[in-house]
Amino acid sequence: MAMTGQRFMYYTPWALTDSAVIACGLGYNGKKEGSSLWDRIISIYVIELETSATPVKSMGYWNHMISSWL
Repeated sequence: MAMTGQRFMYYTPWALTDSAVIACGLGYNGKKEGSSLWDRIISIYVIELETSATPVKSMGYWNHMISSWL
């Protein structure tokens, strides 16, 4: 239980950063089939990270854009 609390200590700033990027309009990725996409810049996928089965997948979900870049 304590480890989960420590992880969420890191998830909160990442999620707030994603919110700020979306609020500035930098996260806009255009339209696809009539719906707007706001997934251009995403730092972390929390649910996928918590439920990932392998360390390789976990690293890909932790800092998504950097792992895609690398």
